[in-house]
Amino acid sequence: MSLMIALLAAAAAQPLPEAPAAPPLQNPNPAVASAPAGVTVYPPAFFAAMQPQTAYDMINRIPGFVFDSGDTARGFAGTASNVLIDGARPASKSDTADSILSRIPASDVERIELIRGGAPGIDMHGRTVMANVIRKKGDETQITVSVQDNLFLNDGHTIPGGSIIFSKRFGERTIEAQLSRYSSLDDSVGDGTITTIPSSGGQTIQNARTAGHGGGVGLMTNYKGPELGGNFSANFKLEETYFNNGLSYGLPPTLVVNDHQRGRDGELGVNYERKFGKFDLELIGLQHLERDTATETQIQTGDNAFFHQNLLSGESIGRVVLHYQAHPNLTFEGGGEAVYNFLDGNEYFTDNGAAITLPSSDVTVKETRGEVFGQMDWKITPKLKLEAGARFEYSKISEDGDAHSERSFFYPKPRLLLTWDPWTDTQVRLRFERKLGQLNFSNFVSSVDLAGAGVKGGNPELRPDDHWQYEAAIEQRFWGKGSIVITALHEQISDVSDYIPIAGTIPLIDGPGNIGSGTSDQLDIEGTFPLDRFGIPGGQFKSTTIWRTSSVTDPVTHQDRRITAQRPDQIQFEYDQDVPQWKSTFSLVWFKGWRETYYRLGEIDRFHIGDQYMQAEWDYTPMKGLKISTQIDNLLPFKFYRHRTVWDGVRNGSPVDFDDYRTITSQPRLWIKIRKTF
Repeated sequence: MSLMIALLAAAAAQPLPEAPAAPPLQNPNPAVASAPAGVTVYPPAFFAAMQPQTAYDMINRIPGFVFDSGDTARGFAGTASNVLIDGARPASKSDTADSILSRIPASDVERIELIRGGAPGIDMHGRTVMANVIRKKGDETQITVSVQDNLFLNDGHTIPGGSIIFSKRFGERTIEAQLSRYSSLDDSVGDGTITTIPSSGGQTIQNARTAGHGGGVGLMTNYKGPELGGNFSANFKLEETYFNNGLSYGLPPTLVVNDHQRGRDGELGVNYERKFGKFDLELIGLQHLERDTATETQIQTGDNAFFHQNLLSGESIGRVVLHYQAHPNLTFEGGGEAVYNFLDGNEYFTDNGAAITLPSSDVTVKETRGEVFGQMDWKITPKLKLEAGARFEYSKISEDGDAHSERSFFYPKPRLLLTWDPWTDTQVRLRFERKLGQLNFSNFVSSVDLAGAGVKGGNPELRPDDHWQYEAAIEQRFWGKGSIVITALHEQISDVSDYIPIAGTIPLIDGPGNIGSGTSDQLDIEGTFPLDRFGIPGGQFKSTTIWRTSSVTDPVTHQDRRITAQRPDQIQFEYDQDVPQWKSTFSLVWFKGWRETYYRLGEIDRFHIGDQYMQAEWDYTPMKGLKISTQIDNLLPFKFYRHRTVWDGVRNGSPVDFDDYRTITSQPRLWIKIRKTF
């Protein structure tokens, strides 16, 4: 905080420089338009060789940019995607950024601006890099029909889907509507074995099989246009989804677990923006309601279990933001946000017909939260920019039902971002910020996962995890389409979210909770390498390499370990080849796989998928408005591993009871999608 005050004082003492004319960028690639420092403009010509059909196709081809659809935390602050539409964030949370971008035809995109470190009039929403999709003006009506299917090549089961999109643009107004049939899947389903090794010796090996698929239907409508002297937009979404999965052991099965999940939700959001001289006013309102149910059964010799859960939740948001441009090089922003959230949860659990009492099985959770914020964006020189500000959050959470609790929280959240462009194609970014995790209300309610995590107790005493972040990044652009970004992040964390024993339960069980302080470090290297200079015109190689490490004290053993569920690395390589004369784009992706470890009260669960995940895709555009995509996932079928070590009691003093090893060989999957725009 003292660092921020010192920088602000220094800023106030300096005279404001006059706004210089924006220097032209070096432009080795004529398809990339020149723009002021920190902003790169990509016109449609940049993407022509890949023949994109949607804005989403274009976003995924921007050098050095990694798309992020945003967070699902409550409220608007800190949940935004790193993509804007016409300089604004859509007033929607359940309608994801990738879904919105997929509805925008590529022919409607005038340009895409990549903004590094901030630009006048652009709310970066706490991001260091943003993409801004600018749509064309004019009159046009389009109807887009798409159908798709997922075919699992081993057992032949399919999961179809599709959508119809209507879009009408007249002048500066746009109306959109989409009717969808969703498809969702578990790509690790297949056949395998489970091996149980008791501590007394010997082992038991059984066949194992997993299954999982889902879908649903949804309706989305959107309007955007000039109204009431400003710009107004409204979004409405209504959907119903389901997902079914199963697990069985043995032939014939000695254990069968079936899980059925259903969800219904609706959302209405509005956004209004208007200029008043040097002031820009933005108002956002949103209402979201959702009901989720889950029913799970387990049948095995001598032990039948049943679990049912019903959750009703809602969120109401009001947000106001005021921008003031005091000088071409100096902008101030301030505002506030008010949020009300609730969750009503009830459930019951039986084992062989006898009711099992779970802690916090019938609860009502309510949260009222307010936040005020202020921010300054100062272009100190043409090459140096500073963003400094702070948010102040106050919240009160109460719980009624099986447990009664009321707690209040207050957190100041300072933020500093310094951006330096020493050369035309080089940028250095330094960020200091305090961020809060958001409490998942479902963690206040107990849950049962008979095929996986077992019983987890609800915890009414949860606190948000508190992160002080220190980040440094350097980006180097080259060869017109190339880029490499290296980012180092260090976090000091208080109230780390993990698993803790739930007090008052007999027998003792665990659940989500806070385990004290910890640290986390991450190194991220993102590269985009055009291959034209190596005699491969239209070729591009992309790489993502992330390493993570963390340290926290285990609440059971009191030894140092990694934070639960943190993946130690994320490594992916992708090769894209545009072949315009064939009206095709070919892609090949290799993904290293992942590992996660969960440290529970009486067991350790380790999950891992193999290192040979590969995906191949062919996009064919035989004529304007028609695209056929064929993709084979999991070319070399990976294995999904789960290793459980279970103690006969608590881990710190009890002997190990048994280990079991579940290995499932996944299936190759063929995905076909046909999209036609009329």
